[in-house]
Amino acid sequence: MSIWDVLELEPTDDKKIIKKAYASKLRICRPDDDPEGYQELREAYEKALRYDPNDIDHEPQEPDDMQAPQLDEVNRTMNAFYHLYNDFSDPNRLDRLRQWLQQDIVWNIEKSEELQRRLIDFLSQHPYLPKEAYKMLDQAFHWQERESELHAYHDDNVIQGLMDRLLGVRQFKAIEAGEAFDYAKYYSLREFAKDLLSEGDYDQAAVMLNKGYEMYTSDPELLRLISVYETAAGEKDRAVWALSKALEQKEDTAMYLDRAQLLVDDGQYEAALHDYKRVYQIDPAIKTAAGGAAYCQQQLGQIKEAVETLKPETGVVKEEIGFFKTSFQGCLFNPLFGGERTRSSFKENFFQVVFALLGGIGFLIKTWWIYILGFCLLEWLFDPPALLTAVLAIPLIVAFLGIMWGNRMRPGIVNLDFSFAIGLLIIVPYLLFKLLAMPFKLLGKKKSKEEAAG
Repeated sequence: MSIWDVLELEPTDDKKIIKKAYASKLRICRPDDDPEGYQELREAYEKALRYDPNDIDHEPQEPDDMQAPQLDEVNRTMNAFYHLYNDFSDPNRLDRLRQWLQQDIVWNIEKSEELQRRLIDFLSQHPYLPKEAYKMLDQAFHWQERESELHAYHDDNVIQGLMDRLLGVRQFKAIEAGEAFDYAKYYSLREFAKDLLSEGDYDQAAVMLNKGYEMYTSDPELLRLISVYETAAGEKDRAVWALSKALEQKEDTAMYLDRAQLLVDDGQYEAALHDYKRVYQIDPAIKTAAGGAAYCQQQLGQIKEAVETLKPETGVVKEEIGFFKTSFQGCLFNPLFGGERTRSSFKENFFQVVFALLGGIGFLIKTWWIYILGFCLLEWLFDPPALLTAVLAIPLIVAFLGIMWGNRMRPGIVNLDFSFAIGLLIIVPYLLFKLLAMPFKLLGKKKSKEEAAG
């Protein structure tokens, strides 16, 4: 049966049509009722997404169909693994895999590298192996120890998927040795739940997530999916619980950021600050971590620390505006902007005002320096009429207020980019006119002096 027969489609490279067909089949092909049928559907879907009508064969190749004029040792070894994969219902499958791993090619450094690349690519599309099989492969090839090296030869999502499965194998050691565990079924349930969540079918996703959680309670990926569901259901406390349990098993920056956002929404700034700081420690290149940390510090009244967090080398831009806005609103002038008066001491409020104003001025200089330079040259070299000075100062005043208020003015009232351009169009010609007129003005003064002397 071809992949198109499984999906009940004519061959097409339209991904929307393929996804729609897959979604409709998901409703009748469930991994808890028909795990083999679901695996077949999943593999057909993944192959259909890679379908290229310009290929000679016009269909993704099945592993068993691989033919070559002369099969080298790597090809022969991989063909043997393809057959081994398809015969994993054989009760002697692990013994056969152990024999496969004892081949000389596995220990040949040059040939083993190519073999592993092919094997990892195959497993990324055909991941349904028992946990014992993954354990044996990892013991032979040391993939977990060489994770950073593998990223050089494969897409990040391929290696991440492999690491998730290997991590699951290590975690499943916690299950009692005498207890049978169907890893293939569990993995199918988890992937099915992910598909349902992406399709927005939260009721069915909840059923699959509960069944998966009944089988195993400490899988970070399943717990992350549970957090996605709980967030969509409005149960943010349970989403935080799921992410916390997942992070106990595996540190992950994306999960830290998700938990931090949930904590911020709940007003738990101290806990959120801890998560943002941890993300920044793991990967300083994640700018949202610095912005989130500064926001939490400001909410906690740690203004000096927030300013330090937003130092120029962090590269945070969008978060700066929000920081200045909240700093300004949280100070003495809070009632002016409709907020509640803070209970901080006068000294603390005074420093909040000072830091907010200095920060706003610094951000204005960083973003409007060309305009400010032209404005200063105009005022310094010449003595423009007061009306012109007032007109040219309006964009600067509006921009500064926009920074302090977080650019919350409604679109259409004030267009800062437009006023910036108009201001420059006034300043630049005026400067040029004055500079060009200067020699004539000097000649005129000289001539007047000569006439006066004569």
